[in-house]
Amino acid sequence: MKKIFVAAILLFASFWVIAQDNFTKGEELFMRNNPREALIYLQNAINENPGNVKSYLYLGIIYEQMGRSDEAVSVYREVLFRAGDMTANVATNLGNVYFQKAVFYRICIH
Repeated sequence: MKKIFVAAILLFASFWVIAQDNFTKGEELFMRNNPREALIYLQNAINENPGNVKSYLYLGIIYEQMGRSDEAVSVYREVLFRAGDMTANVATNLGNVYFQKAVFYRICIH
């Protein structure tokens, strides 16, 4: 029974380390202004640890940088109500995307 418990703990720990590696690598690439490479690491980090709000923030910003505003909105909305003390950051980024979309829409229509 002890062996099974120890094996389960080790398995959990290895998944946590992998998730940290994806987030750490994605954050590093994001901070070095390499959004295209950071994208996949941050997507993986979210899949592995949906509780890491910074992953969502960075991914949303990357989508904004790439002109993929609908995807940025989706990412921000997904995490908004469980962002805890980062709710203001998520809400601000979401509002900025909506504002940019409205400005772009007005410029293209008129």
